Amino acid sequence: MKAEGHADRLVTPHAAWLALDADPASRRARYAAWVSEGADAVEMEGIRVHLMQGKVYGSQRFQRHIGSLAGLCSEVRPRGRTCLIQREIESGTF
Repeated sequence: MKAEGHADRLVTPHAAWLALDADPASRRARYAAWVSEGADAVEMEGIRVHLMQGKVYGSQRFQRHIGSLAGLCSEVRPRGRTCLIQREIESGTF
């Protein structure tokens, strides 16, 4: 749907999409312009780090939600192994 303007009976337009503009042609143009801007260097680095570690990229709330659904840690960690005792101290299980 988005920039091409094709309606899909299975897709309900998101409020953020509809808020771009009341006119469908203007809405598509604004969306296409936004997509063409791309991500800035900070966002690209965040995406790279998350991809390299196999983590979801998004808000902390989103990451926690997906992590809890998958039963996995969803936070990005620095390179190298964290000491097991340090992790236990931080989690309160030591």
